[in-house]
Amino acid sequence: MVERFLKFFAGVLLLTGIFLALEYSPPFYDSDGKYLGEAFRIFFMHVPAAWNSFLCFLAAFVAGIGYLINRKPSWDIFVASCLEVGWVLACLVIVSGPIWARAAWGAYWTWEPRLTSFLVLWLVYLAGLILRGSIEDRETRARFTAAYAVLAFATVPIVVLSIHLWGAKNHPKPGPDFFGDPRIRATLFFNTFAFLAATVYLVGKRMKLERSR
Repeated sequence: MVERFLKFFAGVLLLTGIFLALEYSPPFYDSDGKYLGEAFRIFFMHVPAAWNSFLCFLAAFVAGIGYLINRKPSWDIFVASCLEVGWVLACLVIVSGPIWARAAWGAYWTWEPRLTSFLVLWLVYLAGLILRGSIEDRETRARFTAAYAVLAFATVPIVVLSIHLWGAKNHPKPGPDFFGDPRIRATLFFNTFAFLAATVYLVGKRMKLERSR
């Protein structure tokens, strides 16, 4: 019953979020007054996906520590589920970013700190999932996954701080001026909440699948 409700609730929120992004949010201009085009609206998926992927990796980090302390199988199930859902969200970030970049910068990809560090994060977590799948012994796999989730989390603050540490030539800098219009902020936060609801549903669904194994 709870699962069905959460699925319906997340679906309604996501559809509403799409409507807000396409119809409610006004055109966006950067700090220099440059019109960023309709492709900017993909940020209402790009940013929430990134934030929720970080949240998944944070949850996996905490749960990984929990498993290393008490070795409860439920912690391992939660760690694995958060890592997989977080990585899928990171895939959305990797795909959606270049779509806007092509329209705004004239290139799908530039090797600047934010993009490069996020690509490293994506590859690090992908490697962890592949390695987990290659380990047959359940306890060994659980210990490895927990330790990997703890160590891999170091890539998250690097991504978050990359612009502040190394600057950015093209990638927008986060801050109150970037999403200055109240309607843009409202749309962004609504979509972030919608993605959060979907993330909780997917993690729960993935945990149910893992338990059935």
